[in-house]
Amino acid sequence: MSRRILLLRHGERLDEIGQSSDSFDPGLSVHGFLQAKTAWEGITKNCEGGYDVYTSPMKRTLETAAPPDYTQPTTVKIVPGLASCAAAVGHFGGIRSPHLPDPVLLDHSKLLSRAKTINPSTTFSILDDSSFDSSLTQFSKDTSRFSDKQFLNAVLACVEDSDAEKTCVIVTHREGIRNLTRKLTDALRRPHISYCCVASYRIQQTDPSTTPLPLFSDWWYEECLSFEEFAEKALPPPTPPLFRFGVIADVQYCNIPDGTSFDGKTKRHFRGALTCLHKAVAEWSTPNSNVAFVAQLGDIIDNQCNLNKQTKEDFGTIIAAFEPLKQQFIPIYNCIGNHELYNFSRAELASGPLNTAPGGISYYSFLPAPGWRFLVLDPYQSAIIGWSPESTQHNTALANLQAHNPNDVLSACDWSAGLSGDLRRWVPYNSGLGEAQLVWMRAELQAATVGEERVVMLCHVLLHPEAATGTTMTWDFEEAAEAMEGLEGCVAAVLCGHDHQGGYVHDTKTGIHHVTFQSPLNCGRADMCHATVEVFGDRLSIQGRGIVPSRELRFE
Repeated sequence: MSRRILLLRHGERLDEIGQSSDSFDPGLSVHGFLQAKTAWEGITKNCEGGYDVYTSPMKRTLETAAPPDYTQPTTVKIVPGLASCAAAVGHFGGIRSPHLPDPVLLDHSKLLSRAKTINPSTTFSILDDSSFDSSLTQFSKDTSRFSDKQFLNAVLACVEDSDAEKTCVIVTHREGIRNLTRKLTDALRRPHISYCCVASYRIQQTDPSTTPLPLFSDWWYEECLSFEEFAEKALPPPTPPLFRFGVIADVQYCNIPDGTSFDGKTKRHFRGALTCLHKAVAEWSTPNSNVAFVAQLGDIIDNQCNLNKQTKEDFGTIIAAFEPLKQQFIPIYNCIGNHELYNFSRAELASGPLNTAPGGISYYSFLPAPGWRFLVLDPYQSAIIGWSPESTQHNTALANLQAHNPNDVLSACDWSAGLSGDLRRWVPYNSGLGEAQLVWMRAELQAATVGEERVVMLCHVLLHPEAATGTTMTWDFEEAAEAMEGLEGCVAAVLCGHDHQGGYVHDTKTGIHHVTFQSPLNCGRADMCHATVEVFGDRLSIQGRGIVPSRELRFE
């Protein structure tokens, strides 16, 4: 779900029509007041859920935000930094400069008094945006101009302060709309910014109680309309998703004290990962969650369970954690990961609670909604784990692995020694889809193309080297990529786990979004580590929780 941000430019200035010699802080002309009232009629009509209003402290923006003898809006917050984008203010070094020609702008009490004289029926207050100064550099592409930095700080302060269920309306200056729009679009794009025009933006919906302020990468520009066009146009309410589903990867629970990764560099919260799972299930099992299913991307318990001979107990704990979903009749699609194969045979996985082969085979598809096909892949069809050492599958995979890795892959050692680039994938805990599964994948994609369906793939092991660290993709990821090429946007996304740090890449050649989800082992009880994905006709909206980032995956 997304929320709307509106930037409203002030109305016509007195000095622009020769009725004032004050070019620094002029008020509105009579026509400017009429423009402002018309703009507010449109905003009131198009924001059924209500709105919060923020304004630059300049006289022209105050009069636009609260036109005299007009009852809307009733409450306005003055944000000093919103004026910093104005050319006249920038000339003096920014809104906090002691050299500004109007001292009223630096005195909050005088500023409130002046605002009250403009419209006594409006309640004014000051929003201090200075706390954002130190954080802007992480997402500002250009902070070379002091005024740009102050203005972007102020915009973020408004969004942070506003009610997430309402539209955030910001009354500002031409330069502010231009700068924000150019930040979010092509640098050469310049919308026509007339008096009282309304620029519309969208921002990824977040939970203010659990997630930080979204970066500007989570914003997108929609359009800029004149106040007449905006008043005439009824903006449609946010389109509900076609369906929603939950995602979690690499829980790797084990009832043992915290440990570290194999290289000893990363702490692993084995017990705390279970808490992350409980938080995810609690969200998905609430009546208003409306998730159609949950995708569990593999490695639900850790190999330590097998080594400590506690697989049965710990697996039982995990299955019990999913019980609220079963009570709500929410399906769970479980991918096979390497840690499942450390703990169970393939027969046990297929016949047990994970039900990894619902049609008798461990890779399959399902249709959660018209026009959508999900492929659940088994990346360990070609692997040295999960198959009997005497089996053809094991021996064929071993020969293939040894042909690409000179190290002793059957003993505990540094398997990646001497490997570089994409060859680093040739290690025992990775694997391949295998030719039979690739043939099946091509047939599924062809059927989806003919049926005009979009496809999402669920797989434990990555299918793109840039979706994480470049070491955790399938041995035959190149063959998988070839199978997905030339299908005119058929495959929307590939969702994976395996690499605990997570990652993302948009393959511009195929248009496919490859997302790698973080592991709860990274955070334990201290945070959350799951996502809910909303599916729209033009995008997937990943609503990350805790250490999982939110993303808007737009289709080509």
